[in-house]
Amino acid sequence: VRRPALSLFRGEPAKVQIKVAERTVAFNNGGGSYTTLCSTQRCTVGSKGYFELEILDISEYSRHQYGFASATFRRVLGCSQKRLGEDEQSWSVNPRGQNKWHDGERGNFDFGVSHKLEAGDVVGVACDLENMQMLISVNGGKLSNGVVFELAPDSVRDGLFAAFSGETGKVRYNLGEAPFKHAPPAAD
Repeated sequence: VRRPALSLFRGEPAKVQIKVAERTVAFNNGGGSYTTLCSTQRCTVGSKGYFELEILDISEYSRHQYGFASATFRRVLGCSQKRLGEDEQSWSVNPRGQNKWHDGERGNFDFGVSHKLEAGDVVGVACDLENMQMLISVNGGKLSNGVVFELAPDSVRDGLFAAFSGETGKVRYNLGEAPFKHAPPAAD
C-alpha cells in the first residue's frame, strides 16, 4: 500500500479539497481560517529536500504560506487561525506579500520578483540540512540572496516536513512524484 504524500495537519477537512491524482489542493476557508498540509516524508538532518508549488488560482486575498515544519509541529484538526510559520516549529514564506514567518514573527524579505504571484508561477522551496538553511525560488529564478532562514540545529534535529497553508486559492504540489519544473535554489 502506497503511503499518501500529504496529510491534513491543521484546519477543517471540509475546507480543503485534495485531488491526489492531479496533485492539487483547493483551499475554501475564508474568514481568517486556514488549512495547513504537511508531507508524510521528512528531510533528515545532513540531507537536502526540495518541493514545488504551482499557483493555479490566487487572488489578492489568498494568504498562502510555503515552507517547512519540524517533527514537533502541533496538529490541530478543526478551525485554525494559525498558518505555517506562526509558531516556533515552522518556517514559511509568502512570496506574494514579500514576507517570511517564524515563531509568529513576520519579517520582510526582498524576493527579487518584479510581480506578485499569479496563476502559472512556480514557487520552489528547499531545505539544506547540511548548512541549516531554507531557500526559495520563483519560476526557477534566484531570489535576492536565496537564503530565507538560517535554521537552528536544535529546532530541526528530527528533520523537516514540506508544508504549506492557505485560506483560499488552488495549488499543484510536487513532492517528487513528477519531474520538477526547475532546479532547486542554492545559496550561491
